Amino acid sequence: MNTQKLERLMLRGTSTLRLTRRELARWTKITGFTPGEVRSEADLARFALRCKRHFWGTSEDTRFLHFLINEELQRNLSGLPIDTSGVPPGWSTHGEARRD
Repeated sequence: MNTQKLERLMLRGTSTLRLTRRELARWTKITGFTPGEVRSEADLARFALRCKRHFWGTSEDTRFLHFLINEELQRNLSGLPIDTSGVPPGWSTHGEARRD
């Protein structure tokens, strides 16, 4: 497995984990909050729940935000890399246009 793929995966110990910079950036972009000290799957699940409680309601936007939070949580807990194959040319994997 090459270094680029390793960077995409959550760093796990025997009973602990640590989010990578990319995962922290994705959580911050989705929720507007930094996950802070996430050291276990339970910590990450609690963070996701706090975000969903902060953004409460039944509007379409709120339901979509909850969907994004659920997807990111599932992606982080599954240990699968982020699929960037659908990212348009000229865009970084952080969702911002590159300034080449």
